Amino acid sequence: MKSAKALSFALLFFCFTIVFAITKNLKAQGCSDAGFCSIHSLKPDEHTESVLLNQVKAGISYGRGENSVKIISPYLEYTRNLNSCLSISGKILFTSVKGDLGDVSGMSDGFISASYSAGNNTGLTLGFKIPFNDGNSAINNLSLPMAYQTSLGTLDIIAGINHSHDKFEFTAALQQPLTQNKNTFSANLYPAGSEAQLYQSTKNYKRSGDVLLRAAYTFDIDNGKFKITPGILPIFHLANDKYTDANGIEQSIDGSQGVTLNGNLFLVYEVSKKNSIELSFGAPMKSRTIRPDGLTRKFALSLEYKARF
Repeated sequence: MKSAKALSFALLFFCFTIVFAITKNLKAQGCSDAGFCSIHSLKPDEHTESVLLNQVKAGISYGRGENSVKIISPYLEYTRNLNSCLSISGKILFTSVKGDLGDVSGMSDGFISASYSAGNNTGLTLGFKIPFNDGNSAINNLSLPMAYQTSLGTLDIIAGINHSHDKFEFTAALQQPLTQNKNTFSANLYPAGSEAQLYQSTKNYKRSGDVLLRAAYTFDIDNGKFKITPGILPIFHLANDKYTDANGIEQSIDGSQGVTLNGNLFLVYEVSKKNSIELSFGAPMKSRTIRPDGLTRKFALSLEYKARF
């Protein structure tokens, strides 16, 4: 038992050391913003059987984006187990973005999803991300870059599958926009020298879909009272995004297609059989060349409280 605990804490220390070392120089897509890697049933260790029918989560996440932009997102999630195989979940987020171009805050997105246990430790998930705004917040009548938007502004479909074996868990999921936002940001409309010049123009922005793969392993300490789950999370942006330039011509944003590789770490403390606290951390190891969707993060940190009843 002592050797297992020592190994777990050594791994935890190693993960934090590597993640913090990497984040000094790299940026990557923050998965909690796009949505599908943090909804119920697609997160690690969310599939423990329980006779309790209801689950409520309340949490807050903090991230550092491009050019020191700060993003804070409190959220609330409710899950109802309809039977031993089927559950439904709803989640709403509020987002506040602060940076040199201004401060923007408001309701960002809602998520609704259903998960079905297909047996053999395999689960299926189908859901939607519903935007609460059109992704075109403006200050002084000038549309802001996507890094300042509280929502991607797109209606997305989410589909995923997860499989667990012993302490390992594997997840694959797709998030595909069904509509596009109304963003009209053009960097050339801002004064020379403005921070806005550092961002990719996204007028008539057309965002492609994403596919994620996740592999995670859970270490149980003190009979599961404390859990440590490190994991890796590659996100594949399926095609180059597009925008309309100053001449009214649609252009492909070269370099926006590709892979982002994140490292994740989840720490869960079981306060009781019905209550738990989770601290999660994500940071980049590899990123796409250009990320016009505004999801660039140096790191993302979340704190969550979960109650079952």
